[in-house]
Amino acid sequence: MRTLGSGDIELLRVRAQCLLAMGEVENAFRHLQQAVKSDPDNTSIRTLYRSIKELQEKKTTGDEAFKRSQWAEAITAWTDCINLAKDSPSYLAKLHFNRGTALSKQKKHEDAVRDVSKAIFYNAEYTKAYIRRGDSYLALGGPENIQKAIRYVFAS
Repeated sequence: MRTLGSGDIELLRVRAQCLLAMGEVENAFRHLQQAVKSDPDNTSIRTLYRSIKELQEKKTTGDEAFKRSQWAEAITAWTDCINLAKDSPSYLAKLHFNRGTALSKQKKHEDAVRDVSKAIFYNAEYTKAYIRRGDSYLALGGPENIQKAIRYVFAS
């Protein structure tokens, strides 16, 4: 195996940051693993590596809790992820959508609308988020919310 030079390691770091910004967390993590193996003393690489590893672990915790119908646990884990993923708008869209879905399972539809609206803010083409928001508006009931559901789902 070829030893990576400092320029190669810096390139891996920059690539990982770009991948993270695009929501490609697993791929960013793999790039950083390679960089850490080549230069374990590089503080900036290790710091970024640890933060992405923590992000992945929290996301997995949330996903597993959701599968077990543990909505509060999933919400807590995804909230932690949202706080860690500030450099990844695409990933934030997914996290807000997931949390909004869990909130709707808890019948907290106003909170769900807020979260999926944030998902749409981060990714205006997130079709599932528009549908989830419409479902939550319908669940809230009342003529105004029903109009919002129709307007926001079918106008998107």
